[in-house]
This record gives sequence, structure tokens and C-alpha cells, in this order.
Amino acid sequence: LRAAARAQARAAEAEDPIHSGAWPRRVRRLAGEPGEPPHAPHAEVRYSLFGGSVARFGATVEDKVDYSGEGAFDKFFLQFFARAMAERMGEKDVPESFDDFVELSRKVVARFDAKGCGEMTLGILRDVMPPGTPTVFRFLFPPSKFGCEANAWVTTQFFSFLVGPSSVTEATVNDTVEAKREGRPQTIRSRVHVTKCRWLEQSGCVASCQSMCKHPTQDFFNNEFGLPLTMNPNYETLSCELVFGQSPPSQEEDIASAEGCLSSCNTGVGVGTDAPCHQLPNTAAYLARLEEARAVRDEQESA
Repeated sequence: LRAAARAQARAAEAEDPIHSGAWPRRVRRLAGEPGEPPHAPHAEVRYSLFGGSVARFGATVEDKVDYSGEGAFDKFFLQFFARAMAERMGEKDVPESFDDFVELSRKVVARFDAKGCGEMTLGILRDVMPPGTPTVFRFLFPPSKFGCEANAWVTTQFFSFLVGPSSVTEATVNDTVEAKREGRPQTIRSRVHVTKCRWLEQSGCVASCQSMCKHPTQDFFNNEFGLPLTMNPNYETLSCELVFGQSPPSQEEDIASAEGCLSSCNTGVGVGTDAPCHQLPNTAAYLARLEEARAVRDEQESA
């Protein structure tokens, strides 16, 4: 019986190392399930490649995450991207810290509209990659179960310098080659759950999130890499989910494009109202959400 129990425990660890007990309890409590905020008071977690960085969370989701334990690998990639952004902006000084990097991104949002911000990010992504990368990527990572799961893992290891700690969980997707061949959704481990996005927390800006991260990144993966990707930020917990193998809705239909300004945004207006972020276009999704909210309010008032 003991041998059977050990075998079962090993199988559970292989399926889900975070929640099965293979990782320290503080990490399991921090990771949570998709959509949950970090809820372990003063939790500390290692992340990034080889666990080279350490993030320390506060007692509540409102407390800022301490990234003083950022590792050399994350610092290197931050400088790599910061230099590319500075060159695109014509800035002589390259940001030396994450705070400086975010300040430069604020200049981008202030200078360009949503389309221009997206083009800036796409340009940076092309600049930092060797020629021919999309062709090689499409060959190595087709939109299959393997391609989606491999990119989910890569995201947790190599993009933590932007988003902080994250973990891989299951997702039910429709756009892998297997799902299309079988004519039904497929459940695979291709969802990346970002515990609390470092970029979003530091910038406090919906426009930066939407115009410089979500939409251009989706565009890049879907159109240049040929790998379906949908990103779903949560502006209450500042978490985010990246689902590989699922094509995103159009920007006009994406409900995330209808979000209003956050109270932490230094250029926000209309916080706490029905108004969307003033730096994003009024979308059909926003109008539909507003109409739905009004219907619910009217129903409550008449009850």
C-alpha cells in the first residue's frame, strides 16, 4: 500500500508539480489556480530560468511586489529590450532599471496612438530577433500540442523579466492542429498564469498593457509565428493569462479593450466611471458592456 501511495504521489507531481506538493508550500500557495491573486502573506518565490530571480509578495494583492532579488538573467534581457526600445524612440540614454524602462514606455504611450504603440512593440520584437526567426519558429513549433506547451514553458522562463513569476496550467483550446483535425476542443498544458504582472503593476496603465503588450504580442504570435495566442489581463488582481492554441477575438470585439483607467495610472482620467481608458478607442465591446451594465442596473432598481 505504501509503495502504491508513493507511485501515486510521483504521478501527481509529474502532472502538476506546483499543487501536488513537489514544490515548497509557500510556492504552491502563491501560484494558486488561474485567476486567483497571490494570497500567501509575505510569500517568497523563485522564478525565471534556473530559479535565478526572487520575488517577495506583500500581505495583500494591493501591496507592491519586491523585485530586489531580480537575477542576472532577467537584468540582461531587460537591458536587451530597453536598448531596442530606446533606439526606436531615438533616446540617447538606455534605461538602466525597470522603473526607467516603464518611464520610457510611458513616453511611447504619450507620443503615439494605440496603433502607433502596437507598431512600436512589433518593431522592437523584430529588432531583437535574428533574420529568419519566424520561418525557423514555424518549422520548430507548429500550432500543435507540442508547439503550444513548449511555448508556454518558454514564456515562464524567458519572459519573466517583464511579467514576474508565472506557472503553466491546463487550458481547453480550439485552434491546435489536433483540435481542428478531430473537430473538438483539446485540453493541453498551454495556459501561462502570470501571478501579478510586473509591467502592469509598475505602469498602472491599461493603455500600456493593451497597446504595447497584449495586442501586438497576440499579433506577432498569430501572424508572424503562426501560433495562436490569446492574452487575458485581469485589471482587478493585475494577473494575466496567456493561452497558446487559442486565437484571440478581434480588437473591436475584445472586451478587454473596453477597460477604464486604473486608479494607479499617473495619466488616468474618469477612474471609477463607465468611461473607457481615454488612450484606447471606443470599441463595440465597450458599448456592449456599457449597455449590459445599464440593463443590470435598471433591473436592480426595479426589483
